[in-house]
Formats: sequence, C-alpha cells, structure tokens
Amino acid sequence: GIPGKNAMAIADALEQRADSFGANVDADATFVGIRGLAFHAEDSLRDFYQLVVTPTFPAGEVDRQRKLTLARLSRLVDRPDAFTSVVYQRYLYGSHPYAHDGTGTPSGVAQIKRGDIVAFHSQFYSPDRATLAVVGQFDDSYKQQVVKLF
Repeated sequence: GIPGKNAMAIADALEQRADSFGANVDADATFVGIRGLAFHAEDSLRDFYQLVVTPTFPAGEVDRQRKLTLARLSRLVDRPDAFTSVVYQRYLYGSHPYAHDGTGTPSGVAQIKRGDIVAFHSQFYSPDRATLAVVGQFDDSYKQQVVKLF
C-alpha cells in the first residue's frame, strides 16, 4: 500500500493506465520498475515514487505475502530446476550471503513481522542509495520532474 491507497486500489489504478509494476529481490540488489504508456507518464511517476519511497506495508498484505512465499517455498522440491539452483548456491557459496537467495527460508519467512520490514525499508531503501533509469521518449522537463521528485 501507499498513503491513501491499499493494494487493490493501486492495482486498479495501474490497470486503468495499462501500467505494470514489479519488484524482484536478488542476493545483493533489489530491482523495482514500472512500465506504461508515455501518455500517463506523470501519474505513473507519482505512483512509482510512492510505491518505492513511501510504502505503508499494511499488516494484511504482509501476512498475505508471507503465506504466498511459504507456499512457494514448500513447492520448491516439486521444481527440479529451482531446487537445484538453491542447493547449488548453498554448495558453491557455503556460509557467504550469496548462498541464500532473496526468497528466504521457511523458518525465516515465518518469523518476519511487519515492523521488521518497515525498519529494513527505512534503513536501506532511499533515493540516495539507488540507481534510477528512465527509458522512453521523454523531454527535458520530464527528466527534471524525475530528478526533483527523487
């Protein structure tokens, strides 16, 4: 969620504009992006900023994501390619942080609380710690908007 909008309202707004928002966590980076039509560039930029900088992490959404992640982890053994990748990373990297993928472990995911997520986001996610790329046919005034906002 973001201030004033829950996950469903955000999804609805993105869908109305044909925008696509996604986030992916790697061992040493997080990738967040939005794709959409240039016609809605200002609205997309505003929502993207709020999603990245001012997420609210509603408790219900945290619980829902926890359940989804635990279900995904429990099905890992049914996917040989994914299971082999996890085992190989652990074998190759041993006790190094790269031995663990961004999904986590069932016991770790089960212990995460909303406050942990809020504290982690506050400590590690800010525009001054990020690289931002804007791709498309945008003029200098849009570039200035992006720089000013972030």
